Amino acid sequence: MKTKLISSFIYNLNEHEFILKEIIDRRDRLENYFKNFYDESDHRTKEVEGFKELLIELLISAHAESEKNIEKTLSKVYNTLRFYKFLNEKAQ
Repeated sequence: MKTKLISSFIYNLNEHEFILKEIIDRRDRLENYFKNFYDESDHRTKEVEGFKELLIELLISAHAESEKNIEKTLSKVYNTLRFYKFLNEKAQ
C-alpha cells in the first residue's frame, strides 16, 4: 500500500478524534466513517478496502484493551500505523 495513503489514515484519525470518540463503540458507525471519508476511486480497491477492515478491527481491539480510553486507543493505533508505514517505506 502506498505510504501516502497510510499517512492519510494517520492524519485523519488524529484530526477526527472528536468523531471517533463518539463512534468507536459501534462497528457500523466506524464502517460508515471510513466509507464517507475514503470514498474516492483509489480508495475502492480490494487492497484499501481490506486495509480499512483491518483498521476497524484494530480500533475496536485497541479500544477494548485500553479500557475504553480514547487517547490510549488512538496512541496504540497511531504507533501501529507509523510502524506499518515505516515497513512499507523500507519495502518500496
